[in-house]
Amino acid sequence: MRAWVEINLENLVKNLNIIKSLAQGSEIIPVIKADAYGMGALRIVEELIREGIGIFAVATMEEAVELRQSGIKKNILVLGGVYSEDLELAKELRIQVTVNSLDQLKKIREKKLPVQIQLGVETGMGRVGFLPEEAMKIIEDYRESETPKIVGVYSHFSVSDEYASESKEYTHNQIGKFRKFLDTGLEYIHMFNSGGIINYSEDFPGTHVRPGIALYGILGERKIKVMHYVFSLK
Repeated sequence: MRAWVEINLENLVKNLNIIKSLAQGSEIIPVIKADAYGMGALRIVEELIREGIGIFAVATMEEAVELRQSGIKKNILVLGGVYSEDLELAKELRIQVTVNSLDQLKKIREKKLPVQIQLGVETGMGRVGFLPEEAMKIIEDYRESETPKIVGVYSHFSVSDEYASESKEYTHNQIGKFRKFLDTGLEYIHMFNSGGIINYSEDFPGTHVRPGIALYGILGERKIKVMHYVFSLK
């Protein structure tokens, strides 16, 4: 007996359109990490490009390089840290880099690399990133710079897929901290992940939203009621 997984691209497109309707005019940055959550990154990306998607986010440089080598020419943002020789590769392959620290920014500056960067902002996730005040100062200091060129700023929710009153309060507090970036004029201003899109669609600050697992009809361990399963095990 054989077992296999079937991927339903029609349902992927249906889910994408639902997310577009929830996003209230914000553009979509699909997160295509871990081989598109095991769905097959290249095939998923190709389908989303046909639906008008112009930028994708991945976790690592390796994932970005794999997409470039497979012929994907759309913008790609690496959400994880990019250092040393990978910065040269990012410039060569036109891959956008997340900058989370002054040390990383200094290395790019020293190398005089004309790479596009997006600043990671810490609003409550508790991982890495600039404090909002630090990020605002960097945006102003580098507004005319091409080495590097700041094209975006983003943050990440901590508990947007949880439903306790404390989690909702925490999430709204994060949104409040991020609002100050709406007037920066950057091309990419984004915070809303899958949980944010599904649970906080009434409150969308930013130019883009960043769905990951929600594209496949799932949030946490649950199916999203209004969406469709993209995969089935047979």
